[in-house]
Amino acid sequence: MKALKALPLNIKLRRNKIIKKKMLIAFSKLWIMYDPVNHPTPSSEQASMITINTDEMHTLHSSSLLDSLKAIVPFYLLQRIALLNKSKRKQPEDSVMDLTEVHDTKR
Repeated sequence: MKALKALPLNIKLRRNKIIKKKMLIAFSKLWIMYDPVNHPTPSSEQASMITINTDEMHTLHSSSLLDSLKAIVPFYLLQRIALLNKSKRKQPEDSVMDLTEVHDTKR
């Protein structure tokens, strides 16, 4: 476990993308062959995803870094980053009053 945590971010991302791809392939095979009588579900041989810690997630918010790593970032992380960026942009601008508004409201 410590060895996985010590891996560089790009290696973690690459391995997670490979793991996710294998999980999707296995799921699609099970989905097609889902027949519990003729094809009992085998026990899972899937690897677990490697944790990307908070600091590493924050470094991915840098657009230049994300652009350079986009080919190896798993899709679920790209979605999460896009949602976080979208929520940051949607913060209401009119909630902050400028000095002229403050002055007008005091009159």
